[in-house]
Order: sequence, then C-alpha cells, then structure tokens
Amino acid sequence: MISVIIPTYKSPEALDLCLRSAIEGQVNKNQIIVVVDGFYDLNKQVLDKWKDSIEVLNLQQNIGLCRGTNLGVYNATSDKVLVVNDDNVFRSGWDIALLKDYELNSVMSPNQIEPTPSMFKQFHIKDCGRDPKLFNLESFWKYEQSLRGYAVDETGSTLPIFMSRLDYLRVGGWDENYDLGVLS
Repeated sequence: MISVIIPTYKSPEALDLCLRSAIEGQVNKNQIIVVVDGFYDLNKQVLDKWKDSIEVLNLQQNIGLCRGTNLGVYNATSDKVLVVNDDNVFRSGWDIALLKDYELNSVMSPNQIEPTPSMFKQFHIKDCGRDPKLFNLESFWKYEQSLRGYAVDETGSTLPIFMSRLDYLRVGGWDENYDLGVLS
C-alpha cells in the first residue's frame, strides 16, 4: 500500500479531478490523505463526494504547504509515501507502476504531462483541458498509455515525489521555515 498525501488550499475543482484520477486509477486500495490547509468549507463538497475513499486532515487554518505536507506524512500509515499537488492527475495503474520501480533510499518523481511547455524539458506536452471542469481524463489516460516505458532521467523534477516514509522523516521533511513566496 502507498500513502498518498495531497495538500489542498483553495482549488476544489482541481482537487476533485485529482481525487477522481487517484481513486479510479488505482489498482489496489491505497491510503489517500487530503490535507486541508485552511478553507475546509470551500472544499467540503469535494471532500464529502470522496469521503469513502479518502482520509481528511483538517488543519482548521492555513499553516503553509510545507508544514501541512509534513503533517500529512506524519499521519501516513504506509512505509511508502507519494506527495502530490492537488492539481496533479494520476495515470491509470499509478500504484502498480510506482511499486514496480520502487527502491529503498531513493526518491522518484514520476514524469508529468503538461498542457504547455515548462522549465522541465522531460515533461510531455498534451493539452487535455486546462480547466479541471473540462479536463478529459479518458483522453489523458489514453495518451499516457502511449508513453509507457521505462526511462530514467536524473535531471530532477518537481512534485509528485515518491519515497519511503522513513527517508522523508530522516531528512526532516520539508523545511517549514522555507518562504514559498513569489520572487520579484
């Protein structure tokens, strides 16, 4: 089993798509923890919709992405954690694919499909819908199946990250003093 940590803030439409893809795309039943970093009422409808498949960690107020993510990992019950932004979409069979390539003492960052080019040149580009309400999950899953294969790229990336819970805790999690503000 994998413990999935999904911090969320003010994006209920994106969270709904993320949860749909995670739940419908998993092969095995995994622990899915949604860390609500403030704005519970804004996300309540989505949380209620998926309540039978998720656990909710309601932080009551905004304490920040880093601290919220750490609290999600601290509450995980699996020895493997996947930290995912609430605007990510899961491939079909995501849990089996991650476990197949899992290695202790390593961090995996599964590749992403983005609608537009980004600073990460290894991302695949395909616009399946930029609005979560209009996103075509079936088209996304069909496209990602055409990309399947094993390729290691050690250039680094961004979320999602998959690693052992113990390794996450050994490095102290995310630095809660790190300022995630916008650079000017």
